[in-house]
Amino acid sequence: MAINSQSRGESRTLLVVDDDNDIRDLLHTELELEGFYVFTAHNGAVGVEIAKMQKPDVILMDVIMPEMSGIEATKILKRDENTKYIPIIMVTSEGKKEHIINGLEAGAIDCLTKPFFLPELKARVRAVLRFKNVHDDLIKMKEQLIKKEMTSKIRDTTNIIHETIHNNVEIILTKLTYIRKHRQYLSEKDFNIIESAAGNIKNTVANLTFLDTLTYKVYHSISGIAEKIH
Repeated sequence: MAINSQSRGESRTLLVVDDDNDIRDLLHTELELEGFYVFTAHNGAVGVEIAKMQKPDVILMDVIMPEMSGIEATKILKRDENTKYIPIIMVTSEGKKEHIINGLEAGAIDCLTKPFFLPELKARVRAVLRFKNVHDDLIKMKEQLIKKEMTSKIRDTTNIIHETIHNNVEIILTKLTYIRKHRQYLSEKDFNIIESAAGNIKNTVANLTFLDTLTYKVYHSISGIAEKIH
């Protein structure tokens, strides 16, 4: 695996998987000059490992490689929930139409034949990235809608619980106030039991308010953690 020394920052990442050292070095240099942060792998097995670990934005995948072919590596990545949406451009030898068909069927989004024309390769990578950007934006919109819906449901549920208990508590407290005014008709023991119940009810109301606030704090904390993970 080769990694350039510059900071990743907001740069798009690209993984080149090819067993030809000269091609790997050429693409590594040329794509770095285009502003990509480039990883390289010398066979499909290593490519799968790096892809799962780094989750690049685009993968350039050679077909014929030792240990694991690009076709098999593509199938593995497309079966994995964490890598299935990474666009893969398959690179194969000229005249190998069956490789192109097998690559597309395995899940590749595009194919190139060797020897490739560098400006064409770069143009295809940029084109694939535009689709990737649209996909990423749609995922973000979906997550925002889900979070909004979750927030709404949490608020509605909390309000229903709060209103249901609060309304009944108000009725009970009104009756307790009436009882206090006529405490002479109760024994000390019964009155103490009622006073204890009144205290518990007041604590319940206070706890509901606390629960409402706590629920939102927990939700936003979880949302923040989820965003960092993704």
